[in-house]
Amino acid sequence: MPRSITLYMADNLTTTNHVFFHVATTSKPRDGEDFVPPVRHKLRAVSILLVDGDGNATYQTTSGPGNFFQLLDAGPRLVSWNGRGFGLPVLTYEALRRDHTIYNIHHGPKQYMNRYAGVHVDMADEMSFRGAAPRVTFDEAAKLIGLPGRLFDMKARSVNYVISALEIDVAILALAYCRWYRSDSSVLQYDGIQKAAVKRCRRRLKDEMTGDVKRYLKEFRHV
Repeated sequence: MPRSITLYMADNLTTTNHVFFHVATTSKPRDGEDFVPPVRHKLRAVSILLVDGDGNATYQTTSGPGNFFQLLDAGPRLVSWNGRGFGLPVLTYEALRRDHTIYNIHHGPKQYMNRYAGVHVDMADEMSFRGAAPRVTFDEAAKLIGLPGRLFDMKARSVNYVISALEIDVAILALAYCRWYRSDSSVLQYDGIQKAAVKRCRRRLKDEMTGDVKRYLKEFRHV
């Protein structure tokens, strides 16, 4: 029997759609620089997991920010990992470079940059109790819920490898969110998220499937 877990919905509306997202970027540090600010990162890909009010999950990954901002027109709940401090700024700056519309992220009816409005849940912020506790890393969050953490190193990798890593990451994000926000509102199938991510990853990486990746996907799928 597929495992399921309840998914928190804003205002207990079971029709609320969720958009989970994760980005991959490239950057070049300047001399003596430990951290490259988001404005100097170039977007490689954004992976999106759409979950409707019935718990149906659909993955999509693109190389540009346009489709991401179009999805926000419908006013879904947005879920990210450090999206407020990194993901959304990167996507916004990339959209400005490409002359894409970003009205809905800053001026639309949903306050996606508001820390307390509830329409954008930044799990890195939530799991640090909004700054009251030290930041939990993404890898630590995965292991807290019994997942094998992050295997994929996206540096100097093929596009297919980057996309696969992103889709695994966004699946981890969704599962961590479900565990953090249990309620009686709606049901999201664990198996559906994991099975779809692993299937897409295996198909995309059929020519790059190392032993480590095979073992990781097997462990990830059967948690």
